[in-house]
Amino acid sequence: FSGTELNSSKWDVAWWDGGTAPSIDQVNNRVEFTKGSSYEANLSDLMNVPNPNAESEYSYGYDASYGFAPSTIADMNVRIHEEQILPEYSDYGVDYIYYSDGFLSRYDWDEQQEVQEPYLYQRTGPNTAKITMQSPGELYVADLTFTSQNSGTGTWEETEDGDTYSGNLTFDIIFSPHSLLEFSQSDDIEGIEFELMIPNGAPDNTCIGLFAVDYNAMFNATSDEQEEGAIKFDLDLCYFNGLVEMEFNHKDPETGEENSTSQSAQLGVPQKIAFYYQDGRIHFFHNDQPVKDYSYERGSEIFLIRAENESDLDFSVYLQNVRILRKKSYPQGWMWMDYYPWAYSYDSNSWLYFQLAKDADGHPGMIYWDTATEDWDIYYPALSPEQSADQEKASQSLNQD
Repeated sequence: FSGTELNSSKWDVAWWDGGTAPSIDQVNNRVEFTKGSSYEANLSDLMNVPNPNAESEYSYGYDASYGFAPSTIADMNVRIHEEQILPEYSDYGVDYIYYSDGFLSRYDWDEQQEVQEPYLYQRTGPNTAKITMQSPGELYVADLTFTSQNSGTGTWEETEDGDTYSGNLTFDIIFSPHSLLEFSQSDDIEGIEFELMIPNGAPDNTCIGLFAVDYNAMFNATSDEQEEGAIKFDLDLCYFNGLVEMEFNHKDPETGEENSTSQSAQLGVPQKIAFYYQDGRIHFFHNDQPVKDYSYERGSEIFLIRAENESDLDFSVYLQNVRILRKKSYPQGWMWMDYYPWAYSYDSNSWLYFQLAKDADGHPGMIYWDTATEDWDIYYPALSPEQSADQEKASQSLNQD
């Protein structure tokens, strides 16, 4: 990460909920993830095609040219402070409400439990909206005025068993700014090693981690459970309530249950994380030490780094020293040999220098120098598992010599 911009052939970016695109910190050769200044989403680069429907959904329908009021409040967490004015003054205090698609969840202090209630949200103007809740014998209507994309004021009126109450309210939407960096060539990745760091002085509720996501399952999900199931595993460094932990989460492919384990970490100290596939299992590492391994079946998952702050606070977190393990490929297909032992490989777009040599068992073979990788290797396009092991040992020995 020493250039001025991320290489678009290797990386895609995305952001929503108040995040912004990751950028290169040239001085320290690392990528920085931060909060942005807008709540509009950008997913087209991540998905490799323009997708206004997905971007509108993740932006809650916000349109900076139209006004502050979103077209939906589904999947929003809102802090509301209500005061009753009539028939007499009463301060109802602060409620934290989660709005899903058609239902809200809140804690009922009278019943001393979490309750769910149906609601209807309507945007009535560029900066205004209405929330209606109706049940037998009860009607609640709140008229909202958005003074920014994440806060506003309003009035409310409630009729219950023939009695009418009314008052004022203020509200704040608690966004969770997301900033993402995707490995755009994920198909042949066999493992990734990388370092994550949350600096000293970071705000609480800050995370950065690697996620393996099946986009097809995520963007076609019809429920929260299906959307969560699209995440096959994640390796997440999080700072919650003054405690820093490295979390390793794996979704069991048979039961759908999540296997989780965590290890302690520190602010300001890079955490070296790795995973790799081998023989139908996935292996997790923390600071070069094995953590867990699980049964795993490769699919169409894409790998990405996600950073967020769940309290909508300004934050900076970092990614550095990324190393990718890919499937071994060999020069094959058409090659031109006008001046043997030099050959030009059409597939790899590089010059190769061939030389006769012996394999690990002393049998005649061939090695080559690749001008693209600047490395010697054994030439054997189709390897059995036993030959692959011999090839790896021989290549290591060859480059050591």
